[in-house]
Amino acid sequence: MKVIRILAFVVVFLMWLLMAFFTLAAYQTIEWCMDSGTDIPWQVWAMLATVAAWCILILNIPTRSQKDFNRFINWLSDEG
Repeated sequence: MKVIRILAFVVVFLMWLLMAFFTLAAYQTIEWCMDSGTDIPWQVWAMLATVAAWCILILNIPTRSQKDFNRFINWLSDEG
């Protein structure tokens, strides 16, 4: 059983879900602040910056690095 491969996939998938949650929460907070006339907290901008940084990092991984990561996961999950 390739537990390491599954674990790596789960971690990346959970990070994407977390980033989607951050984006939704930030937009809802901005909308609420604008409706109620209050200032938008800096934490909202920090959440959006975190999402942007994650997306930029994950989408700019070169193909060679992706292959190296896959080889590393394969090496970890080998049963031999």
